[in-house]
Amino acid sequence: KKPTFGEGKTVESARLLPYDFQGDLDDYIIEEQ
Repeated sequence: KKPTFGEGKTVESARLLPYDFQGDLDDYIIEEQ
């Protein structure tokens, strides 16, 4: 997954990216257990 920023949505996307990453990390950890 590569972060993509649309015109005028850079701030919103940058704010949401950490949550998306954390969600992916949680899924990975759950699958590993």
